[in-house]
Amino acid sequence: MKRHHLSTICSLTLRSHDDGMPEWANVVRSKINATSANGEFSGGGVYACFWNETLIYIGSFLGPRGNPLGGHVADRISKHVLGFTLRAKELGFAKRPLQSIIDMLDHQIARDLEAAYGLSDRLEHGSIKATYNKARFAKLHWAELRQATPEMLLESFSFAYRRIEFPHTPVPEKDEIKKCWIDPIEKRLIRKFQPICNTEFRSDNDGHAARIDEVSEAFDKEFAVQPALTAVTAPNSQPIAVATDALEEIEEANEASPSDPRWSEYSTNSGQMRVRAVLPASSRKKGRTLLCRKSAKRVFCLADTVRLEAVGVKATNSGDPTLPSAVSVDFEGDPTKCAALLRKILEACLGV
Repeated sequence: MKRHHLSTICSLTLRSHDDGMPEWANVVRSKINATSANGEFSGGGVYACFWNETLIYIGSFLGPRGNPLGGHVADRISKHVLGFTLRAKELGFAKRPLQSIIDMLDHQIARDLEAAYGLSDRLEHGSIKATYNKARFAKLHWAELRQATPEMLLESFSFAYRRIEFPHTPVPEKDEIKKCWIDPIEKRLIRKFQPICNTEFRSDNDGHAARIDEVSEAFDKEFAVQPALTAVTAPNSQPIAVATDALEEIEEANEASPSDPRWSEYSTNSGQMRVRAVLPASSRKKGRTLLCRKSAKRVFCLADTVRLEAVGVKATNSGDPTLPSAVSVDFEGDPTKCAALLRKILEACLGV
């Protein structure tokens, strides 16, 4: 893999900030200096973003529906840079990450965002979404980012991209490519490196300062694997090839939602899996959150430690201010054991 500076591919421009927004939220993209024809930067694949040569984010890219192998990855990455830095004129947040920043990030960034949030709901509607982890990254480098020119931002950020090479034709639909090829690779790489700006699939601790050689080696290993393929037939379509190890990843992701009328699974905007108790249809209230999967190896739940220990599950206080009554359960995330363990936890939460 080769690192590419964004300055060679796209442009950023300063604009006036929106009314009520922090004055530093004033950068927009002006253009992508490249075509979207199929090539080394087109979909689908997995990319790594670097700040001054150090890995900070891993993500995936696909072209538009109907042409998943098209598009240009710089379109995605240039938006990420504006989100990493919090400098986007169209900066926005989901409500929960924004509240976490205001409550827990002891920095001028949090105070500026709190002031903006108090004036209007504009921060909830910005098209370039940031997260708590991206705000933590911006805090660490705010002395540079706060006054950085577009040119300085583009020089500081770079990326490397690896495309998927499909072993058969016709190429599957976009959803199948994402679920069966790209998502499993992205997930494993995030778990390996724990980049500071990622949220989904990572643990509570940031990974080490990985550089391009180490990242490239890990990407090479992931993309070099040619697993056995098995035919899966979609409704009204011809059989398509799906990697068997990818199917295992999909099953693992869905393992906490057994068919049970007492609970239902849902996901937050950041992709975090949660399970909620189901109340009678006549109730206007939402059921309490029974389980929150923080990472592949950690869940928070509402069962007490005594009840969990009775079914052989060790737990400790979560320490999460957003879930003051929760306890934390850590485990290895073995796909053959996760489903049984999560069901034990849910049964304990329900008091069964």
